[in-house]
Amino acid sequence: MFHPDDQQRAWAHWRHSLATGDPYEIECRLRHYSGEYRWVLGRALPIRNAEGSIKRWFGTCTDIDAMKSAEEALKRADRQKDEFLAILAHELRNPLAPILSATAILKARGGNDAMNQRQREVIGQQAKHMARLVADLLDVSRLQRGTYTLEQEPLDLVLVVQNCVDDYREMVEGQGLELELNVPATALPVNGDRVRLRQALGNLLSNATKFTPRGGVVAVYLRTAEAGGGRPAIHSVRDTGAGIPLEALSTIWEIFVQRKQDMARSKGGLGLGLGLVKGIVEMHGGSVSATSAREGCGAEFTLNLPILAGSACPTVTSASTAAVSNGSGRRIFLIEDNRDAGETLQTPLELHGYEVQLAFNGREGLEAAGHWKPSVVRRDLGLPGLSGHEVAEALRGDATMKELRLIAISGYVQPTDMARSRAAGFDCHLGKPVDLHRLLQLINEPGSGR
Repeated sequence: MFHPDDQQRAWAHWRHSLATGDPYEIECRLRHYSGEYRWVLGRALPIRNAEGSIKRWFGTCTDIDAMKSAEEALKRADRQKDEFLAILAHELRNPLAPILSATAILKARGGNDAMNQRQREVIGQQAKHMARLVADLLDVSRLQRGTYTLEQEPLDLVLVVQNCVDDYREMVEGQGLELELNVPATALPVNGDRVRLRQALGNLLSNATKFTPRGGVVAVYLRTAEAGGGRPAIHSVRDTGAGIPLEALSTIWEIFVQRKQDMARSKGGLGLGLGLVKGIVEMHGGSVSATSAREGCGAEFTLNLPILAGSACPTVTSASTAAVSNGSGRRIFLIEDNRDAGETLQTPLELHGYEVQLAFNGREGLEAAGHWKPSVVRRDLGLPGLSGHEVAEALRGDATMKELRLIAISGYVQPTDMARSRAAGFDCHLGKPVDLHRLLQLINEPGSGR
């Protein structure tokens, strides 16, 4: 009666129950009188005599085939949703990349026209905001599926906080707010993922900016607890904005929970940011909390992160502290099938002093790179002809290009995408739209180290 794939498992469960007296429970497939196999829930309890010995078993068999079919349909829909979100993020990131690059070019070229300058700021700020929303949407999906991962290393939390605040200063001050930063003079070593920790702080800064009216203050504090086990690093973001109702303090960290807004929804948001902050901090072994006296009196969001144990301060790293040097004629080869994205990235690199060549498909790029001998190759992965992975594997197989630095830039940023890039030979994998400052730092890092 048992489906062949379920026989061994079912009998193992039953033998265990016979040997131990434990209740028997299993979901398996049995052959129906129609000849088809249907899912059932099998249960059995031991019936004991006065001495406690098992005399017989009492069991039931419940047809759950419709429920299992519904569960499978939900799982299939969930997989399709995840695939759709990945494709959506890729398609949204592709146009965002040239928009942000174009605004960087316009900013570098300068100009005294106040109206044009203001429009450049608007385009840049809104494109960055959209990029953050896309990233949050994907990360929430990964967090809920349990596929969200960290790449932890010893970090100086002081530097991480300083760099993130610098990145968001233009956005905060552009809203007519004062941004304060208070950090210790000495390093605070933590074991963390630099990108994820900056994402958590960035979400708090965005949240504070959103709910603080012009003329207000957003303050970032970093300190250590004076007492208590583990000496946690206490990192808080305080604002003088709208505040939080007391009844909402227990729910604001939940994903998809939003503060009540009027019909205009002038504050926007997807209700993802604080949920992501909580997930990131807890994966680092920390905790989160929020306080607010009442509505209209501002709020404070606090993150507690464990400091690395040991009396000696470990070597800490910060990928964003290195100064971006001038290109001084170094050669960079771009392979990008999106002409707008390629050209708008080529120009700012040239403005930084690099020699840049551009190709629009994998085969053309591979041939040209072999002749031109660049020091850095940056490429999109979804290329016509040869894919970005195939180009990377071919370049790594060329003995004359052992010191070549390979940088992948793609709208696909799932952990599996990162792993595939590393396996193909890339030194690093950046998501679109790429941060130009971060790209320049990676370009300036020494060789591939392979």
